[in-house]
Amino acid sequence: MPADALACVASYLKPGAQGSARLVCRSWKRGISLGITKLQPRLQSPLGNHVSLYLTKLRWDEIKLLLAAFSGCQELNLTNATMTADCAQHLVAGHSLARIKVRSDCFKPTSSRSAFEELQAFTETLQAQAPNIIIDLEVHVNSVEFRTSFDSSLQPLVKLPSNVKAVALELMDISPTPCQMLDVAHFKHLRALNIAGQRLCANSAIEDSTFKLLGQLALLENLSLSWLSHVSDEGLLEGLIGLKKLHSLVLVDVTKVTDNVIKTLQATWSHLGSLSLSNCYLLTDASLSVFESLPCLYNLFLSGNGQLSSLGMARVKQRVKLTTFRQCGVPNGSRRQR
Repeated sequence: MPADALACVASYLKPGAQGSARLVCRSWKRGISLGITKLQPRLQSPLGNHVSLYLTKLRWDEIKLLLAAFSGCQELNLTNATMTADCAQHLVAGHSLARIKVRSDCFKPTSSRSAFEELQAFTETLQAQAPNIIIDLEVHVNSVEFRTSFDSSLQPLVKLPSNVKAVALELMDISPTPCQMLDVAHFKHLRALNIAGQRLCANSAIEDSTFKLLGQLALLENLSLSWLSHVSDEGLLEGLIGLKKLHSLVLVDVTKVTDNVIKTLQATWSHLGSLSLSNCYLLTDASLSVFESLPCLYNLFLSGNGQLSSLGMARVKQRVKLTTFRQCGVPNGSRRQR
């Protein structure tokens, strides 16, 4: 069978089946390898001289050999690797490689640079030697990193080289800081956003003026927000109504979610598959008809909403084909006191 035909066949196989097909013979190994466009290698840590316990893990200097063997590879996923800036020297432009996926917390501090400085140096080196390779960056930041690397601002991320596209942003346990720190509208390529403030803070870091910036993230597919007490129902509508590509939405302890918000956003949620509205205690049975009308919905979480009756949620479960349905309602007629 010609190599081009085998490459086409490989594109329809799962990774495990691709590996098995490569073992048939030399010609199949060569042809199947051409059809594998995405790789996620297991790599040894570049820190220290200890030998990996996993003999199947590659050394970083073997990356070039890997890309030569899989010359059709277009995307290299390094989100599970431990990395430093020096790792960039092993990633050169060649063959079909066009995109590399990395995570900010994969970079480890060295004696001369912080973890974020290692990330900066990595992207700058890669841009210099392979300017056509796009870096998809998943950013995971906690409160400690804000104090050490970001100085209560996301500006260092905005200043990364032009070939770096921040596709995911996670801000965890962030205490109240100036609103400009959440000016996420700078990240036009963002597809996933997760913001969780500190639950017991008296003041929220996000208010209506900041929340409406989310409406500018037209590519956003996954959004998770927790403990937003200062965003009004009007602010929620202004920030969410423009997000027409959402596949997953999580709102936990977002206290101003009302029936009106849910009904107004119904048309926007045509692609929504997973919806979590936990502890949004202003919701009543009037919003349940919206969930029944969402064509792609398969996961629904409504725990902690005391004004939703058990009878109403049972009706939703009966009428909507859900893979997962989690509820924590009360008997019909009971109400939760807040």
